[in-house]
Amino acid sequence: MRLLFLILVVCSLVACTKKEEPVPVIPTPAPTQQDTTVAGLSPEVTARVMKYRLFFSQEICFNFGCSKSSIFFGQVHQESRWVTTAQSKYAAGIAQFTPDTAKWINQLYAKDLKELCLTSSGCPLDPKWALRSLTLYMKQLYASYVFSRTDEDRFGFSLAAYNGGAGWIPKERKKAEEASFDSTLWFGGVALTCVRAEWACKENREYPDIILHKWKPLYMKLLNGG
Repeated sequence: MRLLFLILVVCSLVACTKKEEPVPVIPTPAPTQQDTTVAGLSPEVTARVMKYRLFFSQEICFNFGCSKSSIFFGQVHQESRWVTTAQSKYAAGIAQFTPDTAKWINQLYAKDLKELCLTSSGCPLDPKWALRSLTLYMKQLYASYVFSRTDEDRFGFSLAAYNGGAGWIPKERKKAEEASFDSTLWFGGVALTCVRAEWACKENREYPDIILHKWKPLYMKLLNGG
């Protein structure tokens, strides 16, 4: 069943590729890196995206449906700009997993990930392992927020939980209710409250907003509406 589904997705992506319009080139002035962007993304980022576009699209379509693709491509962009060797203070790889989270996810989804990683600690620097892991974890989070008023808010909760930890969401929903905010909304609701450190609040509130309202539109253009 999964093999048949992936074949259909591949065929769909190939068909879409054939319909792409050429990107217009303005001869003067001489193009800079900003002038030669595709859908607002630099050539370097676009090249890295295209390397994993087919694999990641298959994972998203299988778990969420193809119409959600731009959200997940935007999420990876926010995490690492698609740099597979990206390193931060606590996390690594294209999806920026911490060592503890990588190990936990590798055990939680062992059946789905074993073909991509032979170690029990997970393989966050392997882009295919990381992209599949991100999709599976987001699927679990998304399933947890069925109470959300809108689908955008549901992804707002899911992305905030991915970024800062799912344990904060119930606490901040309670805080929102105490402040008479709608706790079924992320935007204009729970996002208006926070019970953690100021720097963590700022980062966590910006994460869903920038993915859904800045990167998602860019990737919709790049992926032809996906």
